[in-house]
Amino acid sequence: MRRILGFSLLTVLLGAFGYFSTINNQTVEVQLYGPVSIHVSLWVLVLGTLVLGWLLTEIYLMIRHPDRWFARIRGGWQARRNTKWQQRLDDFQTAYLRHDLGAARKALKRIQGDAPPLSVVLQSLALQRYALGGDALKEEYAKLREQHPQNLGLLLPYLRAALEWEDWDLAGQLGRELDRLQPGHPVALEGLRQVAIAQSEWMVCLEQERALMERFPQSVVVENLTEAHLAHLRQAFRTMPKRLENWKLNYLPKRDKALQNLFEVFGDAAKLHGAGEAYQAAKRLKKGFEKTGAPELLEELEHLYHASGASEAILELIGELYGSKYRTPLLRLIYAKLLYQNGRYGDAAQVLADTDEEEAANEPVVQLKFLVAMRQENAQEALAAAAQLLPEQSLIPSGREAATLLLAPKSDDAPPA
Repeated sequence: MRRILGFSLLTVLLGAFGYFSTINNQTVEVQLYGPVSIHVSLWVLVLGTLVLGWLLTEIYLMIRHPDRWFARIRGGWQARRNTKWQQRLDDFQTAYLRHDLGAARKALKRIQGDAPPLSVVLQSLALQRYALGGDALKEEYAKLREQHPQNLGLLLPYLRAALEWEDWDLAGQLGRELDRLQPGHPVALEGLRQVAIAQSEWMVCLEQERALMERFPQSVVVENLTEAHLAHLRQAFRTMPKRLENWKLNYLPKRDKALQNLFEVFGDAAKLHGAGEAYQAAKRLKKGFEKTGAPELLEELEHLYHASGASEAILELIGELYGSKYRTPLLRLIYAKLLYQNGRYGDAAQVLADTDEEEAANEPVVQLKFLVAMRQENAQEALAAAAQLLPEQSLIPSGREAATLLLAPKSDDAPPA
């Protein structure tokens, strides 16, 4: 700041000195040799003296302290280069944020000669996502991977891109490499989870989901993952109970203590069903529902009914539940549906008649009422259900739409050309 102020003051003084010297035509005669002399304006002589003094000072410093002098020169030159480099990076970042592909390419060409950082190259590839096909992008990423092996900065966007391309083999390879370099990395866990789902490797999927839930229990990722994980657990207990015999459930959310009991019931029922004891499995599910009231157990009972070949005994178990204090809208719907599928249309109609007004408006209930009425050849009930499924108002445009249609000019009323 002092240098700027001093330079500004010197400039003002020299300007004022030169102005008055020019007005007054003040010159100095400089005798060179013999009869040769020149006339120089006084302010030019003063300015030249200052410049000469500065040059002599620099020469003195260069001779006296050459290392410091050259270091100062190099520092100034490097600062100038850094400023230009930063300006080029800023130009590229602006083009990247605006998604201006042409400007980004120009800015990248200006950076190319100075070996652009990997982050800039990856941002350029991200822009190319809207200009190149999947195969071309894969080639570019593959080249970068050869140049930067085992680089986390490259593996992360490469894995995300592979998941977007649905190249599950490549995504699995990248996810495993990322997990090897950085064990427990959430992007690797999530990527391997998606690969496992796509390839129906449910044990791998469960392991990745459990790792995410154990490592990041308070994250929004786990909040969104919990429901899907419970569905996968339920499917796994149903299809491969033996592989889950030693599966610990203590990582599940503590806010729902019934979850562990729920999946224990799933596991027990799956083992019994696998041993050919479908009725005992149904009894275990029934007992579990009476204890927890979990609707998933009712859905499992319905699945077991179909898997056992429409067992009449299992249907009677569900009927016992319906006649008890555990009657719920879902139980009523499932029981009526199974009665209908079993050809007991009168019993199904009687169960459906027990619904309250709010429950009776649910679309699955209305659909089932329509089907039962059709089977019973009850035209009045069928028409009533059909009217709920397709209300007459849905065929009539709303007030604003009707007004628009009425006020719209007809082709015959169009103004003449």
